[in-house]
Parts: sequence; structure tokens; C-alpha cells
Amino acid sequence: MVAWSFALPHTSPGAVRKNKGSSAGGHYLPALKKLLDNPNYRVLVLGYFLISGSFSLLTYYSPPFLESLGIARPWLGPIQAIGVIVEIILFQWHPALLRRWNFARMMFVGCVALAVRHALFCWLSNVWILAFSFVLAGVVVVCFHITASVLVNVIAGKAVRATAQSFLFLVGTGLGPMFSNWAAGRVAAAYGNSLRPVFALASILACAAAVLIASWRHHLNHAGKHEAHDPVKV
Repeated sequence: MVAWSFALPHTSPGAVRKNKGSSAGGHYLPALKKLLDNPNYRVLVLGYFLISGSFSLLTYYSPPFLESLGIARPWLGPIQAIGVIVEIILFQWHPALLRRWNFARMMFVGCVALAVRHALFCWLSNVWILAFSFVLAGVVVVCFHITASVLVNVIAGKAVRATAQSFLFLVGTGLGPMFSNWAAGRVAAAYGNSLRPVFALASILACAAAVLIASWRHHLNHAGKHEAHDPVKV
């Protein structure tokens, strides 16, 4: 990663402030208001909130659950690496998949993959199936997270792109996991500290995101095709 970083584009210190189209400083709140006035952006933020919360339960509760089924702790890392490997491989095909399908279908596949993955942990005890279900975790990252990030850039446009991504991650990877882990603790306590109800909760969150994306699919795809030519401006 250090070697590869030298090939990345270089931005001189202060260059962002010189860009009149940036949403830095005092322009943040007006930019955020403009973004939240866009229903497509609100749907993406809510979907990201649900999926990130569901995905965080996968991250935190899968290892102890697998260990309780008899998998030795040294094997937990390699098992989780299955999802990372699939993510890296599938990422190479993301542009082709996005052209063949569309934004909404890609994100919907990610939601369903996460819901199925949690359902397996909720109902099954076969360690081989559960281990290889981490393949679905890689699908979620590429199909939902990356696609949602790309679509946010298209909807927001260059003028408020940084603000759009910052708020998306604040609500998604910030508040989403906070909410899901708060709920997971109470669900587990209500069922005798069993983790299976936690995975059921995570599957429900993913299903809710799938329903949201499916119900708004036409608007999201229309935004992906047309709003790049009419970005939000501040």
C-alpha cells in the first residue's frame, strides 16, 4: 500500500481552498441543506444507515458466534479474509456490472446478500456453510457500499461532493453501527444472551434497506442517468 500510494494523484496544500466549487468552511451547512432537499440523497443516506448498521453486526458478532460453534480462534482471521478476497476480485468487475445492471439493482443485490448471510447465521450451525458465507460479505461491500458512494457523487455533483460523502459516512458508518449495536445488546439480553436473535435483527435491517431501494429504484436510476448534468449547486 505504501508503494502504491506514490502513484496516487497529488493535491498541493491549500489547493482545495482555492477551488471556488468546494463546499468547505462556511458553505457546509447550505450545501447540506441543498442535499437533504433531494429525496434521492435522503433515500441513499437512510439505506446506508440500515446497511452499515447491519454490516457492523456481521463484523462484531460473527467471530464469537463461530468460536462458540467450535472453530478455533486462530482460524477466525482467515475465515473473515474470505470476504476480503472476494471483495478485491469482485471490485474489478464493478464497472462492468454497473453498466449491465443499474445503480438500484446493484444496491438491491447487496442488501439481499447481507440479509441472506445473516439469515444463515440465524438458523444454521454448519461451520463450513457459515465460514464460506463470508463470500456474501464481499458482495455487500462491492454491490452496495461502493455503488452507493458512486451514486452519491453523481447526485451531488462536484460542487458539494465532499459534503455529500462526509454526511453519508457520518450517518452510515457512524450512527448506523451505534444504533444497531445499541439494539443488538438489548435483543441479546432479552433472549438469554443468544447471538442468533442479533443476526435476525441484522437481517431485518438489511431487508428494510432492500425494500427501500426497490421502492425507489426508478428515481435512483433516473438520478444516476440525468442528475450528473444538473448537479446541486451552492
